[in-house]
Amino acid sequence: MITFDFRLRPSRQPWLGRALCAAAVLAAGYSGAGLAQWQPTKNVEIIVNTSPGGGLDQFARFLHKLIQSQRTLPVTSSVVNKPGGGGTIGLVYLNQHAGDGHYVMVATPTFLTNHILGRSNISVGDVTIVTEMFSEYVAIMVRADSPLKDGRDLVAALRKDPAGLSIGIATSLGNHNHTGIALPLKAAGVDVRKLRAVIFNSVADANTALLGGHIDVVPTPPGNVVALAGSGKIRGLAISAPARISGPYANVPTWKELGIDRVASTTRNVLGPKGMPPEQVAFWEAALSRIAKSPEWAEDLERRLLNNTFKLSAEVTAHMRQQYEELKQVLTDLGMVTPK
Repeated sequence: MITFDFRLRPSRQPWLGRALCAAAVLAAGYSGAGLAQWQPTKNVEIIVNTSPGGGLDQFARFLHKLIQSQRTLPVTSSVVNKPGGGGTIGLVYLNQHAGDGHYVMVATPTFLTNHILGRSNISVGDVTIVTEMFSEYVAIMVRADSPLKDGRDLVAALRKDPAGLSIGIATSLGNHNHTGIALPLKAAGVDVRKLRAVIFNSVADANTALLGGHIDVVPTPPGNVVALAGSGKIRGLAISAPARISGPYANVPTWKELGIDRVASTTRNVLGPKGMPPEQVAFWEAALSRIAKSPEWAEDLERRLLNNTFKLSAEVTAHMRQQYEELKQVLTDLGMVTPK
């Protein structure tokens, strides 16, 4: 049996002490003391590098809603979508505002994958990693009327013909959605280099194609499709969690239950542009810490079946550097990177 995990999942509580400390820094900043002296003085843009309606967009808009309702910022704020290029267009736009804390971006580790694969020149050291907000698993979803009953049927079909089913990937090959399906399939003996992947600018776009019968399978974090799964329009074949999760996924088996010991999760992060000064990082750490310890945030994570793994800049930056090396090995195993 092969076990894979992008990260160790900490308990739900250790982040709280860090959050309280950061909140204290925010309070100090508003009184004119410490690193958090900086405050935004004009509209803040929360950048999303996918189309409206997808998982990252939902995250950004809920974060924006809490920022407004909790009056986290002393200025106005807005969500700006910059889709395309597998997420690279949004990153380029972010870095056009180097050193300016009025621009932040919600992101997944996909930008690491794009750098490894040569699609982008932006990696960990080319942006400012501000926080990790939560982590999540990947579920394999199909239409309710699909002939595939669970992950075993999927494996059997793709062993016979790896290109026989179309798989909707948002937003680029090699990202968490792609590896979330390719790694267990590879462990089960499928030639994943021959999979027929269709790339979409967001999970919402992929789901539309799935419901319309244009593609057969969509790997996605389960929180992105809670409403669709709950409506009975789509259902899960397998999930990359260590144990079954609740809600409309209670009957979805883990890969381990199906004989493939694969556990993997991915993160949602907030980035700043390159060269963001320490006082701006401190402001955002504190502001986002306040959000992360609010009841509204906790309720939303529970509703969308997410793991509260909040981390501040130094810790998450170190983790992403480690994750970069892990992803390089994963993509090599998938035949997407040629070993040097």
